[in-house]
Amino acid sequence: MTAWILRDLVEASPLAAWPYAVAVRAADGSTAEACGDCLVEDVEVGVDTVMYAASIAKQVIGILAAQQAVDGSIDPNHSVSHYIDGLPPWGGRVRLRHLIHHTSGLVIDESANDVRGNGEVMSRLRGASMLLTEPGSKFRYTNVGYVCLAEVLSRAGGQPVENLARTLFASLDMNTARLGGPMPGDLPGQQPPPATVGDGGLWLSTRDLRRWNDAMNDRALGEAAHALAEQPGELDDGTQLDYAWGIRVFEHEGRRTVSHGGSWPTWSAKAIRQPDAGVSVAILTTCEDAQILTATALDLVDALPR
Repeated sequence: MTAWILRDLVEASPLAAWPYAVAVRAADGSTAEACGDCLVEDVEVGVDTVMYAASIAKQVIGILAAQQAVDGSIDPNHSVSHYIDGLPPWGGRVRLRHLIHHTSGLVIDESANDVRGNGEVMSRLRGASMLLTEPGSKFRYTNVGYVCLAEVLSRAGGQPVENLARTLFASLDMNTARLGGPMPGDLPGQQPPPATVGDGGLWLSTRDLRRWNDAMNDRALGEAAHALAEQPGELDDGTQLDYAWGIRVFEHEGRRTVSHGGSWPTWSAKAIRQPDAGVSVAILTTCEDAQILTATALDLVDALPR
């Protein structure tokens, strides 16, 4: 039944006009996969094809940060300057929790899209004399905040964040997944993404993205880390946010739902799950319409057996 629902719903959706690969799990543990219009520049795309998941990398950084917070390697209330030397005075006012929940006020937030890597982002941050807003006063989604957070995790973990992610993926049997590195050479015509990691940099197959969703639902990395990672943040005045540790947590049709998307020209991704029901949806596609991607993912979540 799960396979029929997946096939019928996606084939009837606007997403079917683009190459896509979808993998789902229903509440009974059954899984299904589908792909459609599966050629990109005459190359076949399937559920094992490695594609770019862009900002879904933020939830990888989020769970790595939660693990380090649980084991005491980092403290979300410590300043960024506690972990990274050479920042201007504002580095003492920006807390890790501000980076995690996009309330840091960092002023160069979109510059990660035009730099060669994390080192250049950090160099720009060291040259930034001011913040756009006071830390903790306003939610403002920022790529640079997660690049900075990735660098904190590297220092606290004693090795590059790419290595931390590699160990994490291996523990979950996600054999195609990696954080950082070059674009695969077997998808001609796709636009190379930025070289930064933390804000993006995630490469994996749709099947492994579903494995990621399911591992997060199953609390595979420990209850304490998952509970922390799914705890939404707040502004310093107590105003509640829906953004947790690299993920959004919200109610959909009366059910607690966890989601994040990712996009870069010619690449799009969506991961959505409902932990209490054990339902998950993973989509990688060349469709750049975020509304189509979100609507299809939510329709699948609603339609899967419970």
